[in-house]
Amino acid sequence: MVWERITSDPGVMAGVPCIRGLRMPVATVVGMAADGMTDDEILTDFPYVEAEDIQAALRYAAEAVVSCHEHGTTLRQVLPDGWDHRVASRGTTSRGWGRLKCSLRRR
Repeated sequence: MVWERITSDPGVMAGVPCIRGLRMPVATVVGMAADGMTDDEILTDFPYVEAEDIQAALRYAAEAVVSCHEHGTTLRQVLPDGWDHRVASRGTTSRGWGRLKCSLRRR
């Protein structure tokens, strides 16, 4: 499948799938949606994100889970070699939701 709104560039966040080459990881968008933030809340807090980006991130995440299941891997196993994934709190959004920072670090 071709992802027009999801990019993975080794020069941007070590290749983590992001929204349109921005430093906004798919995992961050999916996490905000999973925590109950509405599309409007996400769009208000991150004006450079578009509604279509949110839908693309959710579709991408669903496809990633299916793909990992089919290949017998976990999502953590598909990270670049020598890297670890971390999600940290970064304050709150306008509605009091926890704002997350998704980052990679070398092991």
